[in-house]
Amino acid sequence: MKINQFFNKHEILRREWKKFFSMKQGMPVLLLNILLSVFPRFTRLYDAHTAFSFTKSDMRAAYELLQKELVENFTEKFRTADDFSIQFARYYQIVQGHVNVRSMYFGRTANTDNPELTRKLLFDYKKTKIANVNDKNDATNNDLKEIVKLFNKRFPTVSSFERYNGPV
Repeated sequence: MKINQFFNKHEILRREWKKFFSMKQGMPVLLLNILLSVFPRFTRLYDAHTAFSFTKSDMRAAYELLQKELVENFTEKFRTADDFSIQFARYYQIVQGHVNVRSMYFGRTANTDNPELTRKLLFDYKKTKIANVNDKNDATNNDLKEIVKLFNKRFPTVSSFERYNGPV
C-alpha cells in the first residue's frame, strides 16, 4: 500500500523491466511478474525469503518516507498487523532498481522439523548460496540436534563474528 502511495508502478516497470522480467529469476517468478504486471498497482513484489543487503542511503531514504509511522511502531511494545517492517526498505530498493536480479535458487528455506531438507540445502544444492532454517514448534530435540550437527559439519571453523560456547 505504501509503495503504491509513493511510486507509480507503470513508470517503475518501464524503467526497470529487465529486473522484473528476467529469466534468471526462474520461470515461476517470471510468470508471476508477467501476471501481476497487468494490475494498475503493485499487489506484491516477489522477493525470496532470504538475506539481503542494504545501503545506508536506501535505509535512510526508506525511513524518511515512513518516518512518522515508523516512530509510532518503535514506541509500541508488541507487533501488530499494521506495523511496518524491514520489507518496506527492501521494496523501496526493488522499485528504485537498487538490486541485482538473483536466481530463484540463491536462497532456499527448510524448517527445523526437516533435517533432511536442511542437509540437501547445505550439501547437495550447489546453486543455493544461502540456507534459511525456520523454527517449527513441532521440531523434536533430535531434529534440532541433527541440524546443529549438519551446520557444524558444513562450517567446522567458527567465524570471528560468532560467539563460541563449546559443543552443543
